Amino acid sequence: MSAPTGETTEAAEFTEPTESRATEPTESTESTESTESRATETHPGEAPSRPLWRRTPIRVCAVVGLLALVAGGVFGGMAWRQHATDTARAEALQAGTAAAAELLSYDHRTLDAAVDQRMGLVTGDFRDRYRQLVTDTVAPAAKARQVVTTSTVVGSSVVDDDGPDQVSLLLFVNQSSEAPGLAEPLLTGSRIVMTLQDVDGRWLTSNLEPV
Repeated sequence: MSAPTGETTEAAEFTEPTESRATEPTESTESTESTESRATETHPGEAPSRPLWRRTPIRVCAVVGLLALVAGGVFGGMAWRQHATDTARAEALQAGTAAAAELLSYDHRTLDAAVDQRMGLVTGDFRDRYRQLVTDTVAPAAKARQVVTTSTVVGSSVVDDDGPDQVSLLLFVNQSSEAPGLAEPLLTGSRIVMTLQDVDGRWLTSNLEPV
């Protein structure tokens, strides 16, 4: 009967180390507790830091907000430029139609004075070219034949623009010329490309070219 008792005692002694190992904390548990302790540790006078998972949404919202502001500024600038260009086209079309009728009309009696007055309608090197054309070519012929030519713009459209500062027009112009030797007015038609530039808020002609 004593033999079984000894075997039982040995078996019990054999299982004791297993129970002891099961209750010992592992290195991983100690490391986790140490990390949590350092993460929550604060110094006197300092507010506890916010966990990373809480800070991330705030950063994302800030980035999204910044991108929205940038996109709004870009699209707002594009809309403003388009509005400025549309306004320029309308203003240049109106100013160019009126200027062309005056620049292309001639009266042999007032032509010399008219050239000086029309300098306010032109700009750039076209000022010199227009004056030279009228003085050297148009005036002598008009005075010799006593010609009076009246120009009327019967059609106009914008054909090009370089932003809000320069616009090109296509003009359809009818001219009626009267002279002592003509039984009735001489009617002619032409197409002209007119380029205008915004100079200090005024649309002035920088070129006239027949097409």
